[in-house]
Amino acid sequence: MKDMLPALKAASNDKTVECRKTTYLVLAQLLNKLPGSVLQDYESELLCYLLNGLSDDNEEVIAKTKELISDVGKNIRKMQMDLEPSKESNTV
Repeated sequence: MKDMLPALKAASNDKTVECRKTTYLVLAQLLNKLPGSVLQDYESELLCYLLNGLSDDNEEVIAKTKELISDVGKNIRKMQMDLEPSKESNTV
């Protein structure tokens, strides 16, 4: 994963719109699919790269990035809820 980060950063700055859109899609997939143990080490960097898509000069890339960020946010929230012990099991 560590070796992929420079390539992802470069691809997010590529001159072609399709390359940048694909890069943001890959970043979102990594954030949604990586196991927690790996994600913990790279989450902040991956999120920063994904958030950079909001400042792209192409409206299509910005719109796609917003969609991806929303999906990642929903997934993160779901993971947090899954990790929280249920209130029913905590009652005495």
